Amino acid sequence: MNKYTIGTILGTVALGLIKSKIGSGARLKLRWHSFIEEGIQIPLSDKDKVLKLIKELEPMMNENGIFISNFEIVEIDGETVVIGLGLKKIVESDQELRRCSIWYGDDFQYHPYEYWSDGETSIELEKFLYKTIIPEIKKITTIIDSVVDFSDAGYQRTLINTDTGEEYKPTKITRPKLRKR
Repeated sequence: MNKYTIGTILGTVALGLIKSKIGSGARLKLRWHSFIEEGIQIPLSDKDKVLKLIKELEPMMNENGIFISNFEIVEIDGETVVIGLGLKKIVESDQELRRCSIWYGDDFQYHPYEYWSDGETSIELEKFLYKTIIPEIKKITTIIDSVVDFSDAGYQRTLINTDTGEEYKPTKITRPKLRKR
């Protein structure tokens, strides 16, 4: 064994030790959101008024830490549309964070909507949706029906890059293309 081989081996070992102590370049943490989604059927002729109203309410939502997570419009027939609106808010209280881990834990099947609806953040979302947004919509149009297919509520977890504060989305790993001989 010559001196260059020994140097290469020692360098590789030292580099491996340094990297193991430094860790990954991306530092991640788990963030929990409480979310609620509702679908309402309205006359097609009032669609633009409702869209405008929701855009006007969005700054007030954001000030309260509530963000639109889902927004879709589905035309049912030539006369009505369904507006699906999803809201989310970051869960911050320790008590509700424990609820989140139980929600995703082994006992999930024993914690239906009623379990979610008792959380602080969940109560805030429900109040905002049903005591602010829905009444404002009722002022400008007729709500024909509530659409169950668009209704949902629960907790959601996401990985956050602690350096940027943005949601972490892992990059797709591609296999190297080796040249065949």
